[in-house]
Amino acid sequence: MSFFKRIIGSTSYKEIQAWVFSIINLAILSIYGSEVWAHIGSLDGNGLPAFAGLILVSVCTTVFTVFLIVPTAILFHRTANERADERDRLIYMEGRALAFWTLSILVSLSLIAYVVHQIGDLLFHTVLMSILAAQLVYAFSTAVKYRKAGVSLLSDLQD
Repeated sequence: MSFFKRIIGSTSYKEIQAWVFSIINLAILSIYGSEVWAHIGSLDGNGLPAFAGLILVSVCTTVFTVFLIVPTAILFHRTANERADERDRLIYMEGRALAFWTLSILVSLSLIAYVVHQIGDLLFHTVLMSILAAQLVYAFSTAVKYRKAGVSLLSDLQD
């Protein structure tokens, strides 16, 4: 238990939240991607219906958020509502920039796949997976930047 407390004690709520969102987004992207892959068939349009994919992502997002983010907020109730400072804003801005480029590239590839295959459901699924991938990139890059900032802040305090 002391190891867990030491890890939790040395990280901020925003960093923990970014790691949890990374795990959530990775899990949802994996579940959704495996469902699309299992139903894609011969690309003849008889794959997973777009509405079913949207329901799957919505339900997974809700369930994972309730069971992972809410306990994290309860665990960090003292620091969960702290306002963002300049460092936080810079970390968020850099994460959004990476997510923007990820989304732009993946949606462009989705449009190319649509032009080649002419299947509307495939376009929907690839664009939705692009959005999920961009969210994953945002959450993961934010978590990594918080970890790097925390390590540099800790070394600055020790000097």
